[in-house]
Amino acid sequence: GKPAGERCLHLSVGLLCALFGKAERPAVCSQFKAAEDVCGVDQAD
Repeated sequence: GKPAGERCLHLSVGLLCALFGKAERPAVCSQFKAAEDVCGVDQAD
């Protein structure tokens, strides 16, 4: 795991998940549903 607010090690240069669709993607990632109050409205948030 990683602390909240820390960039994921598996983000690509284009800010996409490099593990998406792969068996090694953590279950917590596939269960997470982005929400504005958690993620903000843009990258600056």
